[in-house]
Amino acid sequence: MRTEASVIDSPEPYGGGTSEIDVEELRSAVAASRSWAQVAEKMGRLRAGRNYENLRRLAATAEIDVSGLYGQTWGAAPIAALAVPFS
Repeated sequence: MRTEASVIDSPEPYGGGTSEIDVEELRSAVAASRSWAQVAEKMGRLRAGRNYENLRRLAATAEIDVSGLYGQTWGAAPIAALAVPFS
């Protein structure tokens, strides 16, 4: 039976929190990106977990225009109709 909790000592396992993000660096990453995944990569963050939410929250707080970013771009583009050969 365990009596103590195990602690894993891991420095910055998820790429750090919002307090370590430079607002101007975030502003330039948003301007040069098409998705939040690209922003996370350019900021040196993992594309997982709360990193997206932290970046979105900081962008909103800093009033950064994010209108050019997509969430999941695979679903954003219209799908062209295919010709049916047996019509």
